[in-house]
Amino acid sequence: MAGTFQDIETLAKECTFRDCRHEGEPDCAVEKAIQSGLLDPGRLENYRKLQRELFHLELKKDKRLQAEERRKRKRSRKAYRKYHH
Repeated sequence: MAGTFQDIETLAKECTFRDCRHEGEPDCAVEKAIQSGLLDPGRLENYRKLQRELFHLELKKDKRLQAEERRKRKRSRKAYRKYHH
């Protein structure tokens, strides 16, 4: 993804939190750029889509990551059942 979304990656370095997901965190430089008109919201959506696609490709190759994702889904289902049943 290096270079493809260099504008977003550069902006992301200015976010307050290193693990900023650009989804409502305080002082998110990417969201500020969208609000000010410097960055098209569709570009951020395309960036997120590519991140998801790359994650799923990596998931197919990495057995440890697959096991971790199964554990996350299991915890989520368990929490959902606890609060919704």
